Amino acid sequence: MKKLLNTAAPLAFWLLVWALCAWRVGRALLLPGPLAVGKRLLELAGTGDFWLSVGATLGRVFLGLGWGALAGTALAFATHFFPWADRLISPAIRVVRATPVVSFILLVYLIYIPLSILIPSSSGLATLSVPIMAPLGQFAGIGGSLIVTAFQSASGLVNIVTPTAAVVMGGLAVGGVPYDRWVRFVWKLVLIFFLLTGVFLAVSAIL
Repeated sequence: MKKLLNTAAPLAFWLLVWALCAWRVGRALLLPGPLAVGKRLLELAGTGDFWLSVGATLGRVFLGLGWGALAGTALAFATHFFPWADRLISPAIRVVRATPVVSFILLVYLIYIPLSILIPSSSGLATLSVPIMAPLGQFAGIGGSLIVTAFQSASGLVNIVTPTAAVVMGGLAVGGVPYDRWVRFVWKLVLIFFLLTGVFLAVSAIL
């Protein structure tokens, strides 16, 4: 019972924070509440396209993990059996290990912001980059989960405003909202999210 309470209490707290933030913003298009999101999720779960999309996304994630494991195994094999490979890779590893964890995770976050503009597909970007970034994070003393959090945060932040995201431009077209007007409306919120995310990532890296 105590274990269940310890799990449910933080979940209930953050759901309440989410609901209060959505109520304070007052615009479902900008920040929908948990009830609206849950209702829409149940509606989508009854469609075949939803599960096809979920399956395709999971497939790309596991493909990225597979490529990452393969690349890591190949590098380990090369550095063990070929001295030239060890001499080539070791300086980069030493630089990463010498970087403070807070600086490293913030650097990863900043790197993912322009990458998210160039590659608006979050699953595609994850497949290409996480297998590289996660091992580097382990060398720096940061867990892979925090690297993924930095990626997700940057990708989600960029996808609010980037003109390369089909969902942004399509939504604005449907709503009849000019892109420049949307940017003027949302830039302060994006800046707040950017700063808060940086703080949360830094604290998580320290803990």
